[in-house]
This record gives sequence, structure tokens and C-alpha cells, in this order.
Amino acid sequence: MNNSNVVFPDSGQVNYYTSVQPFLNFRCAYSGCHSDFHLAGGRSMASYFRLFESANLGLVIPNNSTSSVLFQIINGQNNHLYIYNLPLPKESQINGMKRWIDQGASEF
Repeated sequence: MNNSNVVFPDSGQVNYYTSVQPFLNFRCAYSGCHSDFHLAGGRSMASYFRLFESANLGLVIPNNSTSSVLFQIINGQNNHLYIYNLPLPKESQINGMKRWIDQGASEF
């Protein structure tokens, strides 16, 4: 998978399984970072459940992308250590993640 394969719809409801998790798999939940096996910073982003495991830490705050740490990192507003040199997220991916969070960060 590469950055171009991660697609968000231009409008409407964002689906976690077809857009959000593939985005997280490519950008965050891989070996050496936030996978179930490596847990960088004590976090996995390999599943919906794992994403919300530490809800009190503000990683994803449903209906509030501005305060969600994940969106702040994706949008470049929060410094984050990147081990690998990944391409920057596309504007459509940033907007898609924002919309998913602001739509309530639903699993379905």
C-alpha cells in the first residue's frame, strides 16, 4: 500500500474500515511504530478498539477534531517524532480524517 491508495470520499459519511483504518495502517500502525507489537509511546492504532483504549488522553475526541491529538499530528499542529520518512498526507486525507472525527468518529 502507498499513500495514493488511501482514499477518503469527497463528501458524506467517512467509513472507518474503508478509509480511516487503511490511512492509520499506512501512516501509524506499522512495525516499529504504533502496531500491536511495537506500541510506540504505549499506543497501538491497529484497530478501532485500540485507537480508543486511552480515551482520556485525547487521541481522538469524537465531534472535536480541533482538540484531537491525532488530528493535530496529521495536520502538522503537534510535533510528533516520525521514525520513517513517509510522504506528507494528502489534503484529501487530512480533510477526511477531520470529517471522520467531526462526524463522531464512528466505527461503522
